[in-house]
Amino acid sequence: MLYYKMNKNKINTSNKIYKRDIKSGEKNEKKVFEYLNATIYKDEPLEKSSDKYAVFDFFSKSAICELKSRNNIHSHYRSTMVGFNKIDYANKMLEDLSESVLVRPEVVFYFLFQDGLYSWNLDNNQYYTKQSGREDRGQVEKSKYAYINISNLELITKDICS
Repeated sequence: MLYYKMNKNKINTSNKIYKRDIKSGEKNEKKVFEYLNATIYKDEPLEKSSDKYAVFDFFSKSAICELKSRNNIHSHYRSTMVGFNKIDYANKMLEDLSESVLVRPEVVFYFLFQDGLYSWNLDNNQYYTKQSGREDRGQVEKSKYAYINISNLELITKDICS
């Protein structure tokens, strides 16, 4: 279920900026994964998704987590964005869970900024959507995004940064 793949066909994977983003993202994933398992999820450690194009990065029985790395401090913009496909996927997955499930997993988005690690638990009343994207990786990458006001983010630690 967590291995539903994102559409990677639009991305020019040989682009220099894309390669830099992937390398940075992998480095940040490693340090955040280790931090989360040593602190927040030490009693029920997260596992990494085995496919780098999976919708979410980490999961356990009680949590589904996505990490977004940012190259700015958290307060640089009024909001931060995440692909709406991730929120849509999480909502559909939660809807499909049987009433007999004892533990509904929490859906947590982690944002690693230059000034710390922040989190946001999925709340469908705390974001707005719009079409947006980027063009700096050699191709137009446009999609629907969810924008989350930074006032809804919770600081987890300043010990690790992007």
